Amino acid sequence: MLKLLHLEDSTVDQELIRRQLKREDLELDCTYANDRKSFRKCLDELEPDVILSDFSLPSFNGLEALKMAKEKYPDTPVIFVTGALGEEKAVEFLKEGAADYVLKDRLQRLGSAIVRAREEADARIENRKAEEALRHRQRLEHVINRFSVSFDKGEIDSLEPAVQEALDDLGRFIGAERICIYTKDPSRKYLTNTFEWARPGLERRGECRVPLHRFESLFHESGLSKPLRVNSIKDLPPEAEPKTWLFSDPRIESLLLVPISPLGENLGLLVCEGLADADWSDETVGLINIAGEVLGNAIRRVDTERELREERQFLEKVLDFSEMLVIVIDDEGRFVRINQGFAEVTGYSPEECIGRSMFDLFVTDDTRETAADDLKRVLEEGSIEYYEKPIRTRDGDRRIVRWKADTFTHNGERQILACGIDLTNLRDAENRRIQMELKLAQAERIDSLGRVAANVAHEFNNVLMGIQPFAEVVARVAGEDERLQMCARQISRSIKTGTRITGEVLRFARPAVPTRQVVSAGDWLRELVAASRMALGDQMEVVLSVEHDSEISIDGSQMEQVIMNLLLNARDAMDGKGRIEIVVASPAWDGGGRFGVLANPHSHAHVMVRDQGPGIARDVRERLFEPFFTTKPKGTGLGLAVSHQIVRAHGGHLFVESEENRGSTFHLFLPKADQPESEQ
Repeated sequence: MLKLLHLEDSTVDQELIRRQLKREDLELDCTYANDRKSFRKCLDELEPDVILSDFSLPSFNGLEALKMAKEKYPDTPVIFVTGALGEEKAVEFLKEGAADYVLKDRLQRLGSAIVRAREEADARIENRKAEEALRHRQRLEHVINRFSVSFDKGEIDSLEPAVQEALDDLGRFIGAERICIYTKDPSRKYLTNTFEWARPGLERRGECRVPLHRFESLFHESGLSKPLRVNSIKDLPPEAEPKTWLFSDPRIESLLLVPISPLGENLGLLVCEGLADADWSDETVGLINIAGEVLGNAIRRVDTERELREERQFLEKVLDFSEMLVIVIDDEGRFVRINQGFAEVTGYSPEECIGRSMFDLFVTDDTRETAADDLKRVLEEGSIEYYEKPIRTRDGDRRIVRWKADTFTHNGERQILACGIDLTNLRDAENRRIQMELKLAQAERIDSLGRVAANVAHEFNNVLMGIQPFAEVVARVAGEDERLQMCARQISRSIKTGTRITGEVLRFARPAVPTRQVVSAGDWLRELVAASRMALGDQMEVVLSVEHDSEISIDGSQMEQVIMNLLLNARDAMDGKGRIEIVVASPAWDGGGRFGVLANPHSHAHVMVRDQGPGIARDVRERLFEPFFTTKPKGTGLGLAVSHQIVRAHGGHLFVESEENRGSTFHLFLPKADQPESEQ
């Protein structure tokens, strides 16, 4: 039954219209008004389905009635029933919102006009509802899209403004008072309210940490797949301790709890808080559930990206801390990345290498062709096991590296991962170890030989001493016999020579402990050079150059024997004619090359004795300090051996550098006087 409101001041016309509608079998509940006041009262007391109105009324007209009706009930159709109405007036009424008009002398149209007007009004209402539903859906999609866009931007911590805007849309749309997003902290033992939105005037909750077991107890029965509507604190299990975090605000009386759990993995909780009359409709729950799914996928993606980033940073740290040389190159040999170990060995930074060809930077000239073959081979075979290849550093040094290479695909491009071990230092150390072992073995042989030689020299000296008296007897008995006198003199000279040799052997086998005194290296050598000129001869020139003088603690007599031995050897090498240079310098550290056995080079004075002789062959240099080894026809082979022994007894070192036809240089390192014994 339709509720009809009829505005008509004529009771006769009211009755005529009532009878006409009755004849058309319309079920109507009619209410009548005849002026402004009664019409307003009827509008306030009932919501009519159709309004009929006369146009001309005392102190009131149909146009005003139309405006009053549309203001109160915009969807209710208004039909004018009037005696006469011009065409212009009819058009004006229709523009103002009238559904139709019927002349009083043609009331037979009234029934169909009422039915049609009501049907059209119902259609408009349905259309408007459909449009509102569409706008509602669009707003829903907008809110969800805001979440998706927000969480696509990167780290959760950097999303604060974007997520707050999305939460504001969501909260206002569903009528919530507060929305909180709880996510797991790094320990995975607590939930923290990562994001929070609240209506103006509602105090923000602030930082809140919730033990994970409280959250899990909420969904113990329902699992993590369904949201929970909560209208009372009694609806929650006591072990969740809801009063401490869910119902801490007395104004909040209802909750909607949505687990953030993509693929059943517990990542967090979305909490919507409302008043007692909060309408958590199925549509609202569906919207929040979709938001929870978006949050879950976003958090899972962000967590995965963070884990991948941390894993990548960890691997980069491992590579940079490794002493191995690690490089990645493309299929043309251009560098994609290098590790810190490679940078330290070569002297190039990663920025200097990336994008440049290994052939331009590191491949040595003599291995360029084989390096290209190695690159081709690893691309064809997929990997190469250990092989040795030298590389060139920024300083031009040559380093020997043992490589292992394998191919892989990155971003659709084929690349080569190569790992290498720098063998240069290992081989240098191995060579030094072998040299030290050889020197140790030599020292042991010399020690054994010295003991034997000492015994032999002692016995031989006794034999000589037994012969000496008989030589003197022969000289006295010979009288004027010149031949016997010559034999006696020759026996005496041979005894002296033998005594000198046995003395050298004994000094070598049983060296005397140095009696040290502190002297200036430069002053001491100046005196020695001046005294040596007579022994060297007039055709030898000795030049002393003091570049860096130092005080040294030496036994002057023993060290004089060393220097004189070096000068006499230099004279003999130049056949008694030439120039000898003596240089006093401060030794420079050379990274373990020529004099790498020196633990602290700067704690020593460096004396060089350089000649212009023919040089010493390599096989001779290797045995130069061995006792009884000599290249001189009348040499004993003990001069350099004794010199080396004296220098070692002083805590110093004696080396030789020489090339054939380019002279020789003996390097003498003597500890400075101000150095403790541990550094000597």
